[in-house]
Amino acid sequence: MRKSLGIAAAMALAAMLAGCLELRQDYTLNPDGSGKVAVDLLIQEMVGGAGQADAPDPGVLAKQNVRQILDGSAGVEAWADVAYNCTEDGRLHFKGTAYFKDFTMPRPAAVGPLVVTFAKDDKGGMTLLIANAPEAAKAAPAPAPKLTPEETDQRVKMQREQFQQMRPMMEMFLGKARVEMSFRLPGTLGEVGNLQKEQGGALRFVFDGAKALQAVDQLMADDAYVRERVAAGAGVDARLSDALNEKLFGSRGPVQARVSGDLKPLFDYAAEVKAAKDAYPKMLERLGLAPAPSQTPPPPASAGTEPAK
Repeated sequence: MRKSLGIAAAMALAAMLAGCLELRQDYTLNPDGSGKVAVDLLIQEMVGGAGQADAPDPGVLAKQNVRQILDGSAGVEAWADVAYNCTEDGRLHFKGTAYFKDFTMPRPAAVGPLVVTFAKDDKGGMTLLIANAPEAAKAAPAPAPKLTPEETDQRVKMQREQFQQMRPMMEMFLGKARVEMSFRLPGTLGEVGNLQKEQGGALRFVFDGAKALQAVDQLMADDAYVRERVAAGAGVDARLSDALNEKLFGSRGPVQARVSGDLKPLFDYAAEVKAAKDAYPKMLERLGLAPAPSQTPPPPASAGTEPAK
């Protein structure tokens, strides 16, 4: 099974903590799990300078953030076509294409606790699924207690109060966040649920934080929905569910797509990775990111030998 939260997850997490982000990732996947992703990332407040009286120059800070992206994206075998700039309002705009041998990426909760899987299914094809990240193992919850009508009313009121207490934080993380992912998959496309079909056969997933928060507002105002959650012993939850999916994407059910037939690779992974690796040093130099020469002095010459000339 191939899992991912996106190639830009590490820096996306930092951006979410800073306030907001816009992230687009265009994946091209081969049936063996290798692939590439074109990343377009706009961080609203660059990491590293907030709250510092002697904050570094924005250009220096941008280079530090870009270097962090290139060096800190686990699972990436090569980068190509990297470009970046500092916007007039202090945001970092980063673009690049990352190559990965296995569709397994960093997994902090960066774009909401979502996991993408692309795996063989029991019908001989492959299924793409976008779902909630599994929760940490914990003891099975106790059966939901049977409540009197008065107790149910009280818990409904409590759920709504808890949601209102949590909402400012949810708005801080979600209000200006937008994540788009598109997927080009091998094989013949079959059933598709809650994904948009693009021209050329790609599938598109959009998570709009403001729209998601609005959907949760609507659900928490729905008396039947809140009472159903109370009866199940569940609390306030903004994770993907049939109810939330219906409001966000148009229908109940999972976010998924299935491909079958001749699952041929969509591109020559080895050839493109080699070309990217060969071009990488000059690309770093062009971006002003070439590593500084080593300051370590050469080891002393052994007795009886002449130093190298």
